[in-house]
Amino acid sequence: MAKINDTDSDVRQAVARALGRIKNARAVEPLIAKLNDADSEVQQAVAGALGEIKDAQALEPLIAKLNDADNEVQQAVEEALVQLGDAKTIQKLLNRLSSENQNTRVITLRALSWICEDQIDHKLLSRDVDALDPFLDPEEEINEERVNYAAARLEIAVEDVRRRYQTLAQQFGLRLNFTTDAS
Repeated sequence: MAKINDTDSDVRQAVARALGRIKNARAVEPLIAKLNDADSEVQQAVAGALGEIKDAQALEPLIAKLNDADNEVQQAVEEALVQLGDAKTIQKLLNRLSSENQNTRVITLRALSWICEDQIDHKLLSRDVDALDPFLDPEEEINEERVNYAAARLEIAVEDVRRRYQTLAQQFGLRLNFTTDAS
């Protein structure tokens, strides 16, 4: 674990990732100490490792990094918090979906998409329905065109897409603007 303080940022990143993979709770404190590393890529690796370890000690330090100026660090922190699965923290993230900052909303929806139990629902939250960036902005309306696009791309019935978006709207506060009947 001494290598987490190496002068080479690539080494620090690699060590953080390795510590996350082995999920050793003894690594939590040294990792927390690196959450404010000078290198943003190390911070991302550290947040990811803390999420993988899933130790409650990491909760408050990660919450403190929620508004990091670096979008990629912010995204890694939010994903780690989702992995920790704390109900109050998930609610805090859900509240961020109505942020005035579009980037915050999109990053938060991406992180929260991992709580979807179904892979199709996860895909429906991404702009290209591929579960990859970019993700939807919860403030933008999901209209009939979007429903038809998603149904065609995912090769599922339009009615199924509508039903899924209705459920996702309840969960994530999405704005819907489409007809709910099949006619």
